[in-house]
Amino acid sequence: ARSAIDLKCSMPDVKQELEELANEVDQVQHKLSVDWTQARKDSTASGLGLQKDLRTENFFISTLSQTASQLVEFVRCEIEIAGTSSTVVVSVQDFQEIFSWKVLSSSSHINFVLRNFLSLNLALASGLFFYDYDPQMSVFVGLMLSTTPGAALTKNLGRMQGTVLGMLVGNILFMFLSMYAGWKCQCIAIFLFEMVTHFIYFYSETYGHIGCLLAIFGGKVLMSPAEHFTDEQRMARDAMAYHSFFMLALGLGIVIAVDAIFFSKPASAMSRESLLAATDGAVKQLLDFLSQGPGTLQNRLTCSGSVCVHLRRAKMFCAEAEQEPRWHKAPFKGRLFLLLIDQISMFNSHLQVLQDGFDGSHQGDLWGVISALPSFH
Repeated sequence: ARSAIDLKCSMPDVKQELEELANEVDQVQHKLSVDWTQARKDSTASGLGLQKDLRTENFFISTLSQTASQLVEFVRCEIEIAGTSSTVVVSVQDFQEIFSWKVLSSSSHINFVLRNFLSLNLALASGLFFYDYDPQMSVFVGLMLSTTPGAALTKNLGRMQGTVLGMLVGNILFMFLSMYAGWKCQCIAIFLFEMVTHFIYFYSETYGHIGCLLAIFGGKVLMSPAEHFTDEQRMARDAMAYHSFFMLALGLGIVIAVDAIFFSKPASAMSRESLLAATDGAVKQLLDFLSQGPGTLQNRLTCSGSVCVHLRRAKMFCAEAEQEPRWHKAPFKGRLFLLLIDQISMFNSHLQVLQDGFDGSHQGDLWGVISALPSFH
């Protein structure tokens, strides 16, 4: 399907081949469903019923059939889109959603604007009036902007770690290369350093933001022109690095102080609210499915996406909730909380597969047949 889109369907043979493959998959999937239905009937008639192995195979075939149906639908939809005009029409509603008043006036958005506006202005004013127009503090504060104050402390400490390590490792490597190596070794060092830090950034969910800052600040120092420095020049570079560390510490102090002023809820409360919101959304979707049927695909994707967003927020706040001081409260049960998140996520996935199965049925109105049975009610 992607090859047909890239070629703008200019080659009829490609489009025809894709349509033939889609029809072939559709026919094989239909035959698989018919054969498996007959095998189940034979097993039930023999008195054995559905044994454990057959139940496992039943789930596998159901998932395989659903995946095949979605794949065929996707290919046919993409071929149809590729054959139409590529003109993009933007409606007034799409434009208004960019500046949604509901989002702009929400309490979380106002909290985000006030916190970060105050932090940036305090850092800029401090560098302007107290440190001879030094912009470094405001730059560091800009790297620490966060949408939620509850999860800011852990991230900011990680960003501080990445920034300090980046400048420190970069200065150490640069001074070594400037004294004992030439520009060829410097190019090799830059390549290896950026490769390792980018690998951390792209493949580590926990330390990804630290790897990004290592690549930025360490690479910036390493790409300075290599030359032999005198003792005075080396001491001046060390003083500049220390001053950058000092500006970073002040910027982090400003962000922590402002976040503490606008801090409304602890991380444990926000994680608990996000988990409850995800649970309510999943249960509501199940009740709507039992009362009204599977509904439209767009509505299902919207509900499932909302549940996934709440679960991600709950998991994000859970990491900080385990580290916050509890004082008189009972310890936060992080392992149990993560287990609940996994169960709700699995429940949401199974619900989507179940609803999509009714859309992929080859037996007509499958929902109407099932919902009319006395056992359903």
